Amino acid sequence: MVIGRELCLEFGPRAATGLSFPRDCRLYLDIDDEAIRRARAALLEILDCACFVVDTAEGRITS
Repeated sequence: MVIGRELCLEFGPRAATGLSFPRDCRLYLDIDDEAIRRARAALLEILDCACFVVDTAEGRITS
């Protein structure tokens, strides 16, 4: 999910182990507003059939 400038990723146990990531990974996106808009649009396209929460200027979008 993306809320504000924070990107939160939740991995299953096998995926987390395979990627050497924690199951709950939070990243701060230090980019300008235009880049945030492009990142949100790309995430919505990528996550078409997945469970997600994305905050946009128009409001919160959830699956």
